[in-house]
Amino acid sequence: MQATDEDLIFRITKRDATALDAFYLRHETPLYHFLRVFTGDEAMATELVNEAMFTVWQKADRFEGRSKPKTWLYTIARNRALDKLRARKPERYEELQDDKPDPDAEAPEERIAAAQDAGKIRTCLSRIRAAHREILQLAFFSEMSQAEIAGTVGCPEGTVKSRMFHAKRAMRHCLETI
Repeated sequence: MQATDEDLIFRITKRDATALDAFYLRHETPLYHFLRVFTGDEAMATELVNEAMFTVWQKADRFEGRSKPKTWLYTIARNRALDKLRARKPERYEELQDDKPDPDAEAPEERIAAAQDAGKIRTCLSRIRAAHREILQLAFFSEMSQAEIAGTVGCPEGTVKSRMFHAKRAMRHCLETI
């Protein structure tokens, strides 16, 4: 049976490095993807994942259990990302590149269509408000509930619902027009 995040955090408070390894492996990839889109910088996203996990190691005893460990982790990572973004020079916007072909596509035509669709989604994500993009990413790519998103971004759950509604509407409109 796989340990829950709560169990892993408890073990991390006891300085169990294998628990940190398990927690890291469980959350590394989705957290990286969130941070990569949030910051627009692959290197910064990688650095932030490591910093957030180091903070979990250092401060696991401060986890109070008022939220899920995943929410706590994402809040740590998001706050560090905001600090880094505020400290750096004016932002550069670059389109994210996904050079990996879709292994499930059966034919080159399907891979081309999938790449075009992914490009359209990236384009539309870059066009919507940052607050809306963040909500979509946490909901769909990090698979967080509205309550978890509210805890991560520090706003009421009703605001998350409103942002989600507006984000979906903006994405639908954008995808219909490009």
